[in-house]
Amino acid sequence: LHYETPFQLLIAVILSAQCTEKRVNMIVPPLYRDFPTPEVLDASTPEVIYEYIRSVSYPNNKAKHLVGMAHMLVKDFNSEVPGTLEELIKLPGVGRKT
Repeated sequence: LHYETPFQLLIAVILSAQCTEKRVNMIVPPLYRDFPTPEVLDASTPEVIYEYIRSVSYPNNKAKHLVGMAHMLVKDFNSEVPGTLEELIKLPGVGRKT
């Protein structure tokens, strides 16, 4: 998976569930460019994110997870990706396998 920051890795991993890394790597550059921080992603909507990720599996659910994850990062984690498994699995779209 292509990423430069923990936030980008979190986005890529959520998108990679039941999808190929090749497909995820194809679609993340515009997503990373237009939504560089949790705050920017949190200000968006699942409908907007869907347009960026429509070619991945389950794009409706993943769009909701991405916006929900960003909202929780901003609200509960000071816009930082948490460092523990216990905190990570609280985020929408993140599970133990993630």
